[in-house]
Amino acid sequence: MFKPVKNKINIRAWLDMDPINNGIMIYECFIAPEDYSLYTDGERVVAVDAKKEWGLFSGDWDGVDLPTGLFSANFGGSAAPPCLVDRLREGWRFKFESPCWVYSVPPRAVNLKKKYTLESLKASDAREVAKYWKLGDDPLPHIRNCIEKFPSACIRVDGELASWGGNHFVTDRAAELGFAHTKEEFRHRGYALRIAEALTARLYSMGLVPYCYVFKTNEASIALCEKLGWKRIGEATWFWAKKRK
Repeated sequence: MFKPVKNKINIRAWLDMDPINNGIMIYECFIAPEDYSLYTDGERVVAVDAKKEWGLFSGDWDGVDLPTGLFSANFGGSAAPPCLVDRLREGWRFKFESPCWVYSVPPRAVNLKKKYTLESLKASDAREVAKYWKLGDDPLPHIRNCIEKFPSACIRVDGELASWGGNHFVTDRAAELGFAHTKEEFRHRGYALRIAEALTARLYSMGLVPYCYVFKTNEASIALCEKLGWKRIGEATWFWAKKRK
């Protein structure tokens, strides 16, 4: 039975044992922090937003039902375990479902001796970057916040922003890479590879472990991760569901 968390310090310590899979919850609930309520059954943790429309999940959910009574009749979630999503199908109709692979960046895949000279994104680049990030109705505030707060890298050609990458979230132990893109006319020049190498080296030099979520349909990004020697460590799903009548 899930009960409200009374001691958030103990929960934070438990989440820190897996800084990658719990990275979003750590950031949203303890660093940002957004308005989430925490519930636990002693082995798993659920974070529910103030509107009861969005959830974050931690722990092993294999064979365990999500306490849907904590949510409204329409709700979604970030980085949910696939087994949890599958168990929701009988009583919920999915309006949006985006399964991803999870990749981490092992030390052997990072060259800390090489000097990288790529510049960072500027706050004034946010509108341009947001045009190419299709998730969410209005991604601009999120993208601008990421550029202003977290490490990023980009390449400009004759002053035009050609390729870039940044971080969605950064905790004290890990960093979630994201919103990487190369404009079509600048592809096949190795820009994405240079940005990924530079950005991951910078994060490792800061004592952070980089990781990312890659859509299973994004063959180009999957190929890049494999080429860089990144390790596939799991899978997770973003979703939005409506309760069946």
